[in-house]
Amino acid sequence: MRARNIMTTALHTVEPTTPIRDVIQLLIEHRISGVPVVDGERLVGIVSEGDLILRERAQRQRGGMAYLAQQLFEDHEKLAQEYKKAHGLLAADVMTPGVITITPGTPVEEIAHLMAERKLRRLPVVDEGRLVGIVSRRDVLRATAERLGDAAGARDGRDGRETSDADIVRRLLQSLRKEPWAEVGHIRPTADEGIVTLRGEAESAAESAAIETAARAIDGVRAVHNEIVIRPGLADES
Repeated sequence: MRARNIMTTALHTVEPTTPIRDVIQLLIEHRISGVPVVDGERLVGIVSEGDLILRERAQRQRGGMAYLAQQLFEDHEKLAQEYKKAHGLLAADVMTPGVITITPGTPVEEIAHLMAERKLRRLPVVDEGRLVGIVSRRDVLRATAERLGDAAGARDGRDGRETSDADIVRRLLQSLRKEPWAEVGHIRPTADEGIVTLRGEAESAAESAAIETAARAIDGVRAVHNEIVIRPGLADES
């Protein structure tokens, strides 16, 4: 699945010269957390709730040691930019420029990676410089729900075929070998009539839990018994 399959195309946009009061009203009326700023059809920035919250923060009383330290040690260019956002009257004054964008053909998994790595709530979709849509976290979640539904349907439609215990173990180890955190050489899974028992060692409780999660995701697994022993420093020995 790709951006073109999940993006919202009925877009609310503003221009660089749109007054801030109108931008705020747009966000409130349509219950959205950000709006693209366009010059013609060209994307030039985004105004988010975070950009606008600076306006209220600027109203607090300033003083004391924290304010003095800010003036002495913080980047003055950054402070000037924050001042512009907090006191600007137009969308161009408060918007975040240099927006990260995606294309209609960007895979959903890449979109999810960008959102997680950059802590983004939305990504504009641009085709040959023209804004054509926007993908939000909610859109990605809908795609996830659809994928999980398809996977469940595929499992239910296996024509009664059973997954052998040997296949379960093989698929589990194959899945874990793709993960850099998994010390596969220290993991000894077995399966008996779809019941998986995990033995061996892991470096942390988080790794042990992740291995258990991987086991539960394998087709044909009915239950998982986790007997993995936690041994910190295991990775350094490998």
